[in-house]
Amino acid sequence: MKIVYETMVVATLILTAYLVVSVERNFAEVRQYIINSQKSVEPLQKQLEAQQKQVELLQTELAAFHSEVNTRVAKAQQLTLDIARLSATLSKISHAESLRNQGKHKQAAEILKAVKDPIWKTGDVFTSEQAALRGLMWPIDQVMGRWNNNDGSADTAKISATIKRILGNIKP
Repeated sequence: MKIVYETMVVATLILTAYLVVSVERNFAEVRQYIINSQKSVEPLQKQLEAQQKQVELLQTELAAFHSEVNTRVAKAQQLTLDIARLSATLSKISHAESLRNQGKHKQAAEILKAVKDPIWKTGDVFTSEQAALRGLMWPIDQVMGRWNNNDGSADTAKISATIKRILGNIKP
């Protein structure tokens, strides 16, 4: 039995030695694989950093583009709103003219008085037409004065024509 135990001990020692040598050899190979992997990862990291910088630049450009588009859309919406306000003013002038034709001169004068401020403010928006819009103040005052004196002979045709021409000149 002693021989069996000694044989087993020797076999165990030989197997242990073999495993140690195998592990050492494989450990060296694994270490080399790790080194090679690290070498191949470094260029990928550099490439990823460069791409990250490009993405950041694109995000900055995209944000600027969105800002520009939003500004243009807001300006277009504001222009549409300003045109609608000027059209509403023209509609009020037509209503005042209608009241004048019905002999309601004082009511017509009040409505005409109410359009002066919007016309003046529209001149701030449409600066190319500012002189023409603000030039309407005197004719409006003249028509209002005559209507307040129950003189229905004055009309708003020239005022309406000027506003229509301005609306035609404005590009939405």
